[in-house]
Amino acid sequence: MPDMPDMPDMPDMPDMPDRHRSARSRASPAPSREPTHAIKHHRWISAPTRLPTWQRWSIYGSTALLTATGLAWLALYAMAPDLQDVLPGVSVFPWQASKQWSMRLHAIGALISCVAVGSLLPLHVSGAWRRGFNRNSGAGGLFTFALLTLTGYALWYAPEGSIRQWSAWMHWGFGCVVPFGLWLHIQLGRKQREL
Repeated sequence: MPDMPDMPDMPDMPDMPDRHRSARSRASPAPSREPTHAIKHHRWISAPTRLPTWQRWSIYGSTALLTATGLAWLALYAMAPDLQDVLPGVSVFPWQASKQWSMRLHAIGALISCVAVGSLLPLHVSGAWRRGFNRNSGAGGLFTFALLTLTGYALWYAPEGSIRQWSAWMHWGFGCVVPFGLWLHIQLGRKQREL
């Protein structure tokens, strides 16, 4: 194979004046010498645990909607048979329609809450977990949400019997606790931020 001729030396190029450099290259800091694992660690340490306004209000709004419609359905469920027994001439249709609408609105609230809780996982939940913030109440809230989702699914699709009855009792009981659990989680988070 023939030898390649030597390339002539290129003359040194003069430095370009600042006006020819982009604003981005002038403003960019020197590259970090930290190892990759340290950069990832810092990224998680600085992850926000305070929610943006849209997330806060989607959580508060869906919780309020679910609580109000759930309690309305429970009240109608408890009252409708009694009305039929005590006042035989009263039509149950308005009560049935109200129960149906409370369930429809409850389903809308459940869908909103699934999206809202899912949006918390990437930054709020994982960032707070890695920093050790509010782990007990956060884990309890996620467990309760998962339990309510499963029991709600069972109420719609499980056959009549003990599974459906247990699902109903668990769904009602844990559903009534959610607003208080959310309030407690918020208060504990505020106290930890003040420390």
